[in-house]
Amino acid sequence: MARRTFTVIDVAEILEHWYAGRPKVQVARSLGVDAKTVRKYVRAAEAAGFHRAARRSAGSSGGSWSPRCR
Repeated sequence: MARRTFTVIDVAEILEHWYAGRPKVQVARSLGVDAKTVRKYVRAAEAAGFHRAARRSAGSSGGSWSPRCR
């Protein structure tokens, strides 16, 4: 199988699904990528300090990321 080229938009879409709380395997299946690829980008985001919010409050916007500081 040939390598697939990812654009920034593809990676952002993976991270948006992950941030929304979907399991990595479900993200991979829905986007048509390998689960290892999803794990790779999620690990990179977590290493950079991004993490999913434990729970969204009713007033929070859907497109905002959690603070990078832990």
